[in-house]
Amino acid sequence: MATQAETTTDQGKRKRSKAYYTNYKKKKHVDPRGLRPGLKGVLLTCNNTQNRGALGEIYQMLHESADRLYADDGGDETTKLNSAADNDPSKELEKEINALKDDWKNYFQAVETGVKNIYFIQCNKGDPYELTTSIFNDLIQRKASVRYCQRLIPVTFMCHSTLEDIKKQCPQYLKQHFQSDTAKDCKFAIAYKSRYNGDLNRDHVIAAVADMVIDGKIKHQVNLDNPDVVVVIEIIKNICCMSILNDFHQMRKYNLNEVSHYGRSEGKCSSSKIKSQDDSGTATNTDTPN
Repeated sequence: MATQAETTTDQGKRKRSKAYYTNYKKKKHVDPRGLRPGLKGVLLTCNNTQNRGALGEIYQMLHESADRLYADDGGDETTKLNSAADNDPSKELEKEINALKDDWKNYFQAVETGVKNIYFIQCNKGDPYELTTSIFNDLIQRKASVRYCQRLIPVTFMCHSTLEDIKKQCPQYLKQHFQSDTAKDCKFAIAYKSRYNGDLNRDHVIAAVADMVIDGKIKHQVNLDNPDVVVVIEIIKNICCMSILNDFHQMRKYNLNEVSHYGRSEGKCSSSKIKSQDDSGTATNTDTPN
């Protein structure tokens, strides 16, 4: 018996309907290999009913952000190629091919996380923190809103979610920010969130990461109420995602809805106002909404 995605032709052969190919194409938009160490990108959470809408929305915002940040990549070489193409009609085709190769849609790939309503968008080109910051600033300036996306967190480091692997892999990543030659003493906090992982102890991870931050010449201070820097740790199954953010509370814990709300109501995202209205008062709260 033919399925809904199949029809029978006059010759008795089964012909797949348009819905079959449409669904097949949609499935290829998500990398089935899942999260794995070494990836960089952004972690996206969405509501319970509009996963597809959230993916389309975040892709559009990432493309626009990349265009704002990296549209001029290539410098003088790109200018020369374009000038030559304008003078030589035979190079018009080559110009169009190069433009297609540089299209930003080839550099963003959704990755399956195995957790409902959470996607990871791999950034094969560009800096996740720069892209995310550009998106939030654009929402504030345009006083725009989002429909489907909720939180958008840049991820610049990823390893396996075991305490041993975290202690082994994280020190070099953290020292680049906290113990480099240009680093200055600061107040820091750690924001921890775990999903579908019952083996990792929250307190042990926070203590281990805090020791790594202050392990060096510069002795940073822990401050949960008013930190200068927040180390964000997102545990998803057997993977630990991490980022170091200077504007965690100013950006409402990287909640797109909250930031767009303040952008519309006030026309700006004042750090002092936002901090005073933040009811959590701690950067290590594990009850942060998706």
